[in-house]
Amino acid sequence: MHITREFSSDPGDLSAMRELLRGVFHQAWPSDEGGHLEKLELALQEAASNIMRHAYGGERERRIELTIDADAETIQIELLHEGEPFDASQAPPPVFDGSREGGFGCFMINASVDKVEYLRDLRGRNGVRLWKHRHPDRYDGG
Repeated sequence: MHITREFSSDPGDLSAMRELLRGVFHQAWPSDEGGHLEKLELALQEAASNIMRHAYGGERERRIELTIDADAETIQIELLHEGEPFDASQAPPPVFDGSREGGFGCFMINASVDKVEYLRDLRGRNGVRLWKHRHPDRYDGG
């Protein structure tokens, strides 16, 4: 299954993004014995919010392209945008004592999915790709 939709960078579109993910998820993986949907929704929410807040600086009329590819074993989510690129190596780790804000979005994304990749496509758009494997213990990493 492959689906692509375009959304605005308005935070009000986050619920529609999650709804699209839920629809694809339930078609590809009718049962969710591993609690994967909740983790994917969290990762999608955080990644899209980061794009809205940081790549677009809060501008609400910019575009975000969401692509979801799903089969019986893997769900891949890709978010592409024309905003500022993100360098994951420059993201500060979260501080859990409350002394500093920031870093929690990337932390939660990485904890929710099996693989994260930040990218720049051939059209010059920046993005993030997220993978969740139905049976990560059987995943060969390829």
